[in-house]
Amino acid sequence: LTRNVALIALSSLVPVDVQRRAPLEELDDAILLALFLTHERGGGRDSPYLPYIATLPPEPKCGYASSAYQANVVHAAERVGLGSSSTSFSSSSNTNNGMDMNLGMLHDLSDPSSSSQNHHHPSSSSIPTPPDVWDTIHLLSYTQNLDVNGWPAEVNKAGEYVDRIAAQLARDYGPYLFIPKNMNVVYAIQWSLCMVSSRGVAGNERWGSLRLVPVMDLVNHEESGGKFLELSGEERLKKGDILDTTEDDSGTFIVRSMRHGRKKPLRKGQELLANYNVPNYSPLDWFLNLGFVPPERSTSWTKIDAALPPIHSSRDSHSHHQHNLAGSYGGGGGGGTITSFENL
Repeated sequence: LTRNVALIALSSLVPVDVQRRAPLEELDDAILLALFLTHERGGGRDSPYLPYIATLPPEPKCGYASSAYQANVVHAAERVGLGSSSTSFSSSSNTNNGMDMNLGMLHDLSDPSSSSQNHHHPSSSSIPTPPDVWDTIHLLSYTQNLDVNGWPAEVNKAGEYVDRIAAQLARDYGPYLFIPKNMNVVYAIQWSLCMVSSRGVAGNERWGSLRLVPVMDLVNHEESGGKFLELSGEERLKKGDILDTTEDDSGTFIVRSMRHGRKKPLRKGQELLANYNVPNYSPLDWFLNLGFVPPERSTSWTKIDAALPPIHSSRDSHSHHQHNLAGSYGGGGGGGTITSFENL
């Protein structure tokens, strides 16, 4: 899923007069991908991306998504006139595996009555809530010896900012997207923002500087693992590359089983792992954008001021770093878009 794919699809959905007021071309890559993913998720079994969407977690696992989520979404919905609800909630476990399979979603997404266009009024099941973020933070402090002083305030700020982004997108583009049945449009967009934040992969701008790559985003993080390799089409074995490629291979990603720079053959049942390659991320950045903190980042955190992701695109520069949605609420990847894994 790339910027061009999203832009073509969304341009056919959003009326021309709306695009004049809120041009899609000016949206950041990550925002376009989030809107496109929201629409395709709402399309249910009619979406060609159903098999991919079924692998995504039903609730957002980003740390910022855990902050006052119920109140944030309901208030955002009220601000843009999308309704509110008296809602009952249930919690689910928060693990460090942000890429687990959820094939059970196939049944719900395949239900022809599971989506509708311009369906924004929440019901009692429209806005799920994650576990108490404060409990999670305290658990990280205890189990990983993390200095979490100041985290609650930073998580709240990040959550409120994402809330405002989702509310604005819902107001501008929500009426023209398919939204899953009984789901609030603001929550649906927030869910997609988190999916892009935690799973987006950076690459050559020719094929999309930020992309969602099915299957590859199921690979979990390991510090000693290899990195995601994007082919240029100019690789040659005689130059020391791992294979010969052609122009048709350009933009293709390869994931190799590596440990400490060496090939690691996998036995049956062993997990393929990769290094997400975000060296500038602090523990707080990891928690906000990916929903967990890897063991190697169990150190004190430093707040680094950085630009929050603009809704409108800044196309004059290209970065291969993982950009963080939290922005100045954590610092890390730089740039002005939502997450993307650093190119190799």
